Amino acid sequence: MGYHEDLRDTHHGEIAMRAPLPSALAAAAGVLAAAALTFGGATVQNVKIVAREFAFEPKEVMARPGDVIFTIHNAGAIEHNFLVDDAAKKTVIKVAVIAPGESEEVRVGVRAGTYAIYCDLPGHREAGMAAVLRVRE
Repeated sequence: MGYHEDLRDTHHGEIAMRAPLPSALAAAAGVLAAAALTFGGATVQNVKIVAREFAFEPKEVMARPGDVIFTIHNAGAIEHNFLVDDAAKKTVIKVAVIAPGESEEVRVGVRAGTYAIYCDLPGHREAGMAAVLRVRE
Protein backbone atom coordinates (compact mmCIF):
# COMPACT_ATOMS: atom_id res chain seq x y z
CA MET A 1 0.00 0.00 0.00
CA GLY A 2 1.28 3.47 -0.83
CA TYR A 3 1.33 6.51 1.37
CA HIS A 4 1.13 10.23 0.90
CA GLU A 5 2.27 13.38 2.55
CA ASP A 6 -0.33 15.51 4.32
CA LEU A 7 0.18 19.02 3.05
CA ARG A 8 -1.50 22.01 4.62
CA ASP A 9 -2.35 24.48 1.89
CA THR A 10 -2.08 27.80 3.70
CA HIS A 11 -3.72 29.60 0.76
CA HIS A 12 -6.79 27.37 0.80
CA GLY A 13 -6.67 26.33 4.47
CA GLU A 14 -7.31 22.70 3.58
CA ILE A 15 -5.64 19.53 4.79
CA ALA A 16 -5.24 16.72 2.31
CA MET A 17 -6.12 13.28 3.65
CA ARG A 18 -5.90 9.80 2.18
CA ALA A 19 -7.38 6.41 2.87
CA PRO A 20 -6.28 3.15 1.25
CA LEU A 21 -8.75 1.28 -0.93
CA PRO A 22 -8.90 -2.46 -1.59
CA SER A 23 -7.51 -3.34 -5.03
CA ALA A 24 -10.70 -5.12 -6.11
CA LEU A 25 -12.76 -1.99 -5.46
CA ALA A 26 -10.32 0.15 -7.41
CA ALA A 27 -10.23 -2.27 -10.34
CA ALA A 28 -13.98 -1.90 -10.68
CA ALA A 29 -13.68 1.89 -10.72
CA GLY A 30 -13.00 2.26 -14.46
CA VAL A 31 -11.03 4.97 -16.23
CA LEU A 32 -13.07 8.01 -15.27
CA ALA A 33 -16.08 8.55 -13.13
CA ALA A 34 -16.85 11.96 -11.76
CA ALA A 35 -19.80 12.15 -9.43
CA ALA A 36 -21.04 14.68 -6.91
CA LEU A 37 -22.24 13.67 -3.46
CA THR A 38 -23.87 16.04 -0.99
CA PHE A 39 -23.15 15.79 2.73
CA GLY A 40 -24.62 18.40 5.04
CA GLY A 41 -25.01 20.90 2.20
CA ALA A 42 -21.42 20.52 0.95
CA THR A 43 -20.83 18.95 -2.44
CA VAL A 44 -17.98 16.47 -2.70
CA GLN A 45 -16.86 15.50 -6.19
CA ASN A 46 -15.33 12.10 -6.90
CA VAL A 47 -12.76 11.76 -9.67
CA LYS A 48 -11.22 8.46 -10.71
CA ILE A 49 -7.82 8.43 -12.37
CA VAL A 50 -5.83 5.49 -13.74
CA ALA A 51 -2.03 5.63 -13.72
CA ARG A 52 0.07 3.44 -16.02
CA GLU A 53 3.34 3.68 -17.93
CA PHE A 54 3.55 6.60 -18.71
CA ALA A 55 0.18 8.31 -18.61
CA PHE A 56 -2.76 9.33 -16.49
CA GLU A 57 -6.24 8.64 -17.81
CA PRO A 58 -8.11 10.83 -18.39
CA LYS A 59 -5.72 13.55 -19.55
CA GLU A 60 -8.16 16.31 -18.55
CA VAL A 61 -10.49 16.44 -15.55
CA MET A 62 -13.23 19.02 -14.94
CA ALA A 63 -14.50 19.92 -11.45
CA ARG A 64 -16.29 22.68 -9.58
CA PRO A 65 -14.74 24.63 -6.70
CA GLY A 66 -14.95 22.71 -3.43
CA ASP A 67 -13.80 19.34 -2.20
CA VAL A 68 -12.58 16.75 -4.68
CA ILE A 69 -11.86 13.15 -3.78
CA PHE A 70 -9.35 11.61 -6.18
CA THR A 71 -9.21 7.83 -6.43
CA ILE A 72 -6.00 6.91 -8.20
CA HIS A 73 -5.49 3.32 -9.39
CA ASN A 74 -2.06 2.18 -10.54
CA ALA A 75 -2.79 -0.16 -13.45
CA GLY A 76 0.88 -0.17 -14.42
CA ALA A 77 3.70 -2.58 -13.69
CA ILE A 78 5.87 -0.13 -11.70
CA GLU A 79 5.38 2.36 -8.86
CA HIS A 80 3.96 5.80 -9.60
CA ASN A 81 3.01 8.80 -7.51
CA PHE A 82 0.41 11.56 -7.83
CA LEU A 83 0.81 15.29 -7.36
CA VAL A 84 -1.50 18.22 -7.96
CA ASP A 85 -0.01 21.72 -8.28
CA ASP A 86 -1.97 24.97 -8.45
CA ALA A 87 -1.33 27.72 -11.00
CA ALA A 88 1.44 29.14 -8.78
CA LYS A 89 3.16 25.70 -8.97
CA LYS A 90 2.46 25.05 -5.30
CA THR A 91 1.79 21.38 -4.54
CA VAL A 92 -1.66 21.04 -2.92
CA ILE A 93 -1.63 17.24 -2.66
CA LYS A 94 0.97 14.49 -3.01
CA VAL A 95 0.61 10.73 -2.86
CA ALA A 96 4.24 9.63 -2.52
CA VAL A 97 3.90 6.01 -3.70
CA ILE A 98 1.18 3.99 -5.40
CA ALA A 99 2.32 0.40 -5.86
CA PRO A 100 1.34 -1.57 -8.98
CA GLY A 101 -2.24 -2.85 -8.70
CA GLU A 102 -2.98 -0.63 -5.69
CA SER A 103 -5.26 2.40 -5.29
CA GLU A 104 -5.13 5.47 -3.10
CA GLU A 105 -7.81 8.00 -2.25
CA VAL A 106 -7.07 11.64 -1.40
CA ARG A 107 -9.32 14.59 -0.68
CA VAL A 108 -8.42 18.19 -1.41
CA GLY A 109 -10.22 21.53 -1.54
CA VAL A 110 -9.84 23.39 -4.84
CA ARG A 111 -10.71 26.84 -6.12
CA ALA A 112 -11.38 27.96 -9.68
CA GLY A 113 -8.31 27.65 -11.86
CA THR A 114 -6.09 25.23 -13.71
CA TYR A 115 -4.06 22.62 -11.84
CA ALA A 116 -1.26 20.36 -13.05
CA ILE A 117 -1.51 16.64 -12.26
CA TYR A 118 1.68 14.61 -12.66
CA CYS A 119 4.00 11.87 -11.46
CA ASP A 120 7.34 13.28 -10.30
CA LEU A 121 9.31 10.03 -10.27
CA PRO A 122 12.44 10.43 -12.42
CA GLY A 123 11.54 10.62 -16.12
CA HIS A 124 7.81 9.88 -15.68
CA ARG A 125 6.45 13.40 -16.23
CA GLU A 126 8.83 13.93 -19.14
CA ALA A 127 7.56 10.68 -20.70
CA GLY A 128 4.00 12.06 -20.65
CA MET A 129 2.70 11.15 -17.21
CA ALA A 130 0.75 14.38 -16.73
CA ALA A 131 -2.84 15.59 -16.85
CA VAL A 132 -4.82 18.79 -16.21
CA LEU A 133 -7.52 19.58 -13.64
CA ARG A 134 -9.73 22.50 -14.67
CA VAL A 135 -11.90 23.93 -11.89
CA ARG A 136 -14.73 26.20 -13.00
CA GLU A 137 -17.92 27.53 -11.43
